[in-house]
Amino acid sequence: LRLWRHAFNGLCRFLVRQGRMSENPVGAFPVPQLQPYRPYVFSIQELRRIFEFLQQQARHSAKPTASFRYQSRYTFYHLLYACGLRVSEAIRLTTADYSAQQRTLFIQPSKFHKDRLIPIGQRVASNLEHLLELRQRIFGISPQGYFFLTLPQRRPYRRDWAGGYFRAVLRG
Repeated sequence: LRLWRHAFNGLCRFLVRQGRMSENPVGAFPVPQLQPYRPYVFSIQELRRIFEFLQQQARHSAKPTASFRYQSRYTFYHLLYACGLRVSEAIRLTTADYSAQQRTLFIQPSKFHKDRLIPIGQRVASNLEHLLELRQRIFGISPQGYFFLTLPQRRPYRRDWAGGYFRAVLRG
């Protein structure tokens, strides 16, 4: 709307300068103000429902490939929540960035070109271990490379996919 108003205002100013209009009609209308972005903060109960829904999908899936897909999604979103990672950081996470002995994740340089070492809790570590074990058992993929893959294509998650599926979970 702002772009249309700006373009139309420019056209009207040009027509006034050319003498084809006596005055600019756009000047009488106020410029619409952009609404500031307001993030939504989920309650603990809402987060529990989201994670329970994802876990139920993984448990009640008849096919092993579908079960893996749902478990991977649960692990991905739980990792974002539990560690405060950005989506771009999580999708680039590799098994080399994970230390099971120290229970840490090494986050490669991201925003502001800084890397960091993040301690992770027992649940996050067991989720990651379970995901690697499932991937090995179902697809025969060694636990190396990206953590989060779309299988059987073996492509890493993409940012647009992560956001799109999360919105679908919220609608579901």
